[in-house]
Amino acid sequence: MFSAHYTIDHTMYPNTHMYLRTWYNVGDIGIKVTSTSKAGTEAWYPNTISGSTKTVDRYAQKDGYDVNTQGDYHYSMFAKGSPIRSKYYTIYNTIKLVDNHSSSAELFIHYEVY
Repeated sequence: MFSAHYTIDHTMYPNTHMYLRTWYNVGDIGIKVTSTSKAGTEAWYPNTISGSTKTVDRYAQKDGYDVNTQGDYHYSMFAKGSPIRSKYYTIYNTIKLVDNHSSSAELFIHYEVY
């Protein structure tokens, strides 16, 4: 499992956290994504966070290929019951099969936040 984490820092309130968790298997046929999750994503009032995750590319069967997962999040801050700040975020995980050996595999894992 690989977990990407992004934090929105707040001065007066607990920080808002966004997670994109990617579960995968590595075997003779390469990498296979088994599931994704936003578990651990949280915010405290007056902040809110909602989101969803998905698999973009499920299989990487040859050296040099990668699998990708994506989390899309919507953050809002409220005052007097109305949103005063709102922003969309995307976390993008990439797991690249560098070299698949008979008994082990070399991977390159990377994430970006937009």
